[in-house]
Amino acid sequence: MAGALLLLLLLVVAVWLWRKEAREAKRLGAKLYTAAFHLLGVPGLEPKKIVRLFFADDRLIIRSGKQTFELNYDKVTAIKAARKTDLIQKNKSVIGRGVVGGVAFGGVGAIVGALSAVGGKKATKGNLLIVYYEPDGQDEPQPMAFDLRKTSRPARFEKFVLSQRPELAAQDYIAL
Repeated sequence: MAGALLLLLLLVVAVWLWRKEAREAKRLGAKLYTAAFHLLGVPGLEPKKIVRLFFADDRLIIRSGKQTFELNYDKVTAIKAARKTDLIQKNKSVIGRGVVGGVAFGGVGAIVGALSAVGGKKATKGNLLIVYYEPDGQDEPQPMAFDLRKTSRPARFEKFVLSQRPELAAQDYIAL
């Protein structure tokens, strides 16, 4: 009986938290939202920090605690959703993985690929969302990377942004 009561309580708390995030997304005008771990690229935000990503019609809103960052889609130069297993293979080679990651996903891919070779063999799960954007006053695109962990379909976020900026989908290459 106590186990069933505890399970019911956990279910109620989970639904309440999910609805809270849904209400926040609606208030922000976001069509899609997810939780993620920030890997790199958001100025002033530490790596491995939990963030919530809200995808509105005209911008990406990144929230971490009381901090809020907004990125208008017109500043986005490229976006790619990928599985970590696409970048990381069983046989680990620092140079090989860095090159493969760099060719596939630019500077962020090279970093993630090279770091993935450190240590022994292990299964790596998770999904990455990599966004290149042009910061104010800079000509060179900068990467932002997020680990979406358990999001089952990370490509839906990429497709949503590409639907707002169709000219990005026409690119056959990414400048490194």
